[in-house]
Amino acid sequence: MIMRKISWEEILDFINKTSTILSSKEKIDVVLAIGSSGLVPAALIATKLKTTEFYSIKVERYNEGKPPKILYEEPIIRSPLNMDLNGKNVLIVDDLINTGKTITKILEIVQKMKAKKIVTLVLVLKKGALFKPNYYYLEIDSCPVFPWEM
Repeated sequence: MIMRKISWEEILDFINKTSTILSSKEKIDVVLAIGSSGLVPAALIATKLKTTEFYSIKVERYNEGKPPKILYEEPIIRSPLNMDLNGKNVLIVDDLINTGKTITKILEIVQKMKAKKIVTLVLVLKKGALFKPNYYYLEIDSCPVFPWEM
């Protein structure tokens, strides 16, 4: 499989531009990282947005290999959410959407927690994914390699 290296410069440029857009359009109360791979981009965007609430949810579906291999047909929640999201605007962040199953499951959980508004952001969207986030940097067929994985 073809690998696509993504640089820190690309990521920081996307985070800076997207945080400017988000700041002008939305008031984000909570940044929710899909862990562990979404922690880095979520921390970067939370810092730029000056968000005071930052949480993560540990989900397993793939291994950490390149390209990743499916471990489970459906995403497995390893650390459930136990905070109050009622009436809050939530930004869900991950590094990659392969199929969309993981982020769709998290979206359903956050909706049940009565978030006021939910916005989604990923660095890479794989072509053919079933879910399209509100914000993404790149749509590709290849396997992304992020700088924290090199």
